Amino acid sequence: MSQKQKQGAVLVAGAGEALVARSSSGSPNAAFAFTPGCGGSKAALEAFQSQRSGRIKPVMLDVVDETSIEGAARHIIREVGAAGLFGLVNSACIMVDGPLELIPVENFRRQFEVNVTGVFAVTRALLPALRRVRGGVVNIGALSARTTAPFFGAIAVSKAALAC
Repeated sequence: MSQKQKQGAVLVAGAGEALVARSSSGSPNAAFAFTPGCGGSKAALEAFQSQRSGRIKPVMLDVVDETSIEGAARHIIREVGAAGLFGLVNSACIMVDGPLELIPVENFRRQFEVNVTGVFAVTRALLPALRRVRGGVVNIGALSARTTAPFFGAIAVSKAALAC
């Protein structure tokens, strides 16, 4: 980048209340996608809307619901218009921990659906807006993808899948 830094719209998918509270100043124009089950709720979305700055726009997005993803993508693409989407941060994540032999298969699948398939689906839906300005994608991983502690095998494999 030149001395004049690029600024544009960025979507943070999986933003919870803590992330949004820490990032309201100095950010580029941003849309924070509040994701159910990842620290974001409709109540948090409504509370945030009442105290947000004009540069940050909240969006409700369920990364495991195709209708929600398509609706959010249409909304974001309409909002950014020809300016495109400068960046996408995939931070939606749930953590299933415990001995693998005791984790219900449904919980393990749900974790992969959010942590891996959700990242793929959201990225794919927003590629047209990202391509328009050669925007970038950041997938939030975890150290556990490289080395894991006892009882963290399930989260480790889902985060390792993002590292591939």
